Amino acid sequence: MNSRLMLATALLALMGSCSTKPEESPHLDEARIRAEIAAKAVIDHANANELTLQGYLLDAKAEQSRFVEMGDTAATEAFRVSFESYIRQHNDSLAKALF
Repeated sequence: MNSRLMLATALLALMGSCSTKPEESPHLDEARIRAEIAAKAVIDHANANELTLQGYLLDAKAEQSRFVEMGDTAATEAFRVSFESYIRQHNDSLAKALF
């Protein structure tokens, strides 16, 4: 569990490193939807082995990276906020471990 928490913390720090003041973006809705899908997958595998959970966390980071690569900081932030919010709303214990 300790290495799982360390990996999750590192991934979340990377996700937050792209945070900027939100502005309008044509990709906000897409970012939010993709974040919720990624968060649901993480929650669905929260009790799986550590390697499986890490894989789903990395998948979430890869999804967010699409918006980083587009240079869309607002969508990047929307993804991060939606991802965290979805996990907080649907799995409090996992949220406490990750955030």
